[in-house]
Amino acid sequence: MTASHRKIKLSTWNARGVHNKYHELSHFIITHDLDIILLTETKLAPHRTFVLPNYTLYRADHPSNSSQGGSAILIKNTIAHDEQPAIVKEHMQVAKVSIRLFDRNYVIGAFYSAPKYRINTANFTNLFQGFGNNFLIGGDFNSKHQRWGSNLQNPRGQILHEVIHRLSLEPIFPTEPTYYPDNARFTPDVLDFFIGRNASNNCSEPAVLIDLSSDHKPVMIEISHCPPSNARSKLITHPFDWKQFSQCIEELTDLRISLKTPQDVDKAVTTLTRNIQTAARQSSTKPIHSTTNPVFKNHFPPHIRQLHLIKKLCRSRWESSRHPAHKTSFNRASRELSKALRATRTAATSSELAGLDPSDGSLWKKVQGLTKIGSRIPPLKVGNDYYCTAQEKSTIFAEQLVDQFQPNPIANASFIEEVLAAVEEPLQLSPFSLHFTPGQVRSAIQRSSTKKAPGHDAIVQSLLRALPRKSLVFLTQIYNAILRTGYYPKSWKYAIITMVHKPGKPRSDLGGYRPISLLPLMSKIFERLLLPHLLDSLECKIPVTQFGFRALHSCIHQLHRVAEFIMDSFEEEEVCHGLFADTEKAFDKVWIQGLLFKLKPMLSDTLYRVPG
Repeated sequence: MTASHRKIKLSTWNARGVHNKYHELSHFIITHDLDIILLTETKLAPHRTFVLPNYTLYRADHPSNSSQGGSAILIKNTIAHDEQPAIVKEHMQVAKVSIRLFDRNYVIGAFYSAPKYRINTANFTNLFQGFGNNFLIGGDFNSKHQRWGSNLQNPRGQILHEVIHRLSLEPIFPTEPTYYPDNARFTPDVLDFFIGRNASNNCSEPAVLIDLSSDHKPVMIEISHCPPSNARSKLITHPFDWKQFSQCIEELTDLRISLKTPQDVDKAVTTLTRNIQTAARQSSTKPIHSTTNPVFKNHFPPHIRQLHLIKKLCRSRWESSRHPAHKTSFNRASRELSKALRATRTAATSSELAGLDPSDGSLWKKVQGLTKIGSRIPPLKVGNDYYCTAQEKSTIFAEQLVDQFQPNPIANASFIEEVLAAVEEPLQLSPFSLHFTPGQVRSAIQRSSTKKAPGHDAIVQSLLRALPRKSLVFLTQIYNAILRTGYYPKSWKYAIITMVHKPGKPRSDLGGYRPISLLPLMSKIFERLLLPHLLDSLECKIPVTQFGFRALHSCIHQLHRVAEFIMDSFEEEEVCHGLFADTEKAFDKVWIQGLLFKLKPMLSDTLYRVPG
């Protein structure tokens, strides 16, 4: 079942410190298959964190940087969402994300405010107005009022009720208490609930669960419409029928196609790409957008399920009687379950680590998974404005890149005209002798890395390696047509731009990211084939002191050369001067026309006319 065809399961829970409750929280999320959980009173200090596989954590810790207060949101990675700027104040902490619901953007928030702080009408009003027209906030408001089923009424509850009434908000609350104080002299009450706008009609009745260890019970609701998935479409889903793929693409390939004009080249590239995609989809035996999660399955050992049932029974008995002996039994059952969960997880981890093997790459993948820094981009701050959604971030990044890739201004207008005229002047035609063979193309594909990320066409290296002879000949004909016509296909110039964070830079700073372009792999194969011919013409022109981006010229070699030069100067009793310059955005600011002006005398007509 895909994410677009099922309900969102959303829960809120006051953990009273989440750090030591990782195992039971994981068990709870897996058991109920939660999509989003709003955690309050997390008590996470900056140096403490926890990672739940296939979920992303967004935090709003207490500004004192100590283990008190705080809220957080755990959201499943398969749900498309955008992080919103958290509200971090002494009297309230609110973590926020936005998701797509009912064809509109909704802000989901986790709210917590300790009862010792005084919150006035303006605080609540500014909070709710800052969420916009569509939102759903859940958490521990520490506000009591009969409007949402509380037994008593406190001053904060009266203020919150007035704000809800004035702003026409929608409280969504359970019909039973969510807070059971440890002291039996105090009455259980409703403190954990939801407040929304334009959301209640699509939410189920809140259900109070008794799975977790805290004086607060988790409250769960279901939202009837699920947002689109974050997962990128993949052409290969396992198991994959490679024999069927080869047969299918061979039937689709037609070599009787004209390749004389630029339009013919674009049409041939589009045809080959579509053939590979069609054959791959027909050879996949599972739906492409499957959200089946092999890691999170509700399969626990029998003794875990038994301990979980005992804990629930003990808690129900204590909440009914409030007898100290029943409280002791509940605490003992909670400790036994936590201990069993910790032992089960430790055993599973030990078994997984024992099965890692450096020879098959499993050890490398595990290390990468543990050490890899997430690529999530938080809300970007430009001036006093925040850019939170994916659309806003891509727009502001695009504007930055347009400015970044502008060449530096040149004051000499006559020089610019001279360069442009020289570039436009045609070269003397040379005999067309450069061409590629299917064997060369197959060899280039085999030598390409299997870890290369695909471009916008989603074609990966394994699909190109599985191409039959007929399709390989078709690809070779396209490559030779590019050389013959001097035209590079438009679709191979489009790239997926991924912004990568620069180490040491603030993650909310727009200038703290650099772009990486993901081009189609068939375009990269052509570059691999063309590179040796370009180097034959240019290698003799490159200075011997140039070490960057050259084969067999590493940084170590350059260091050896510099060290040797220094030692020679020392032995000859000469003064050695060194000048080290770092040009910012050197490649981004390259004047393309000026570069072509320099390359034109060095290249043949065939190589020069193939644009990069």
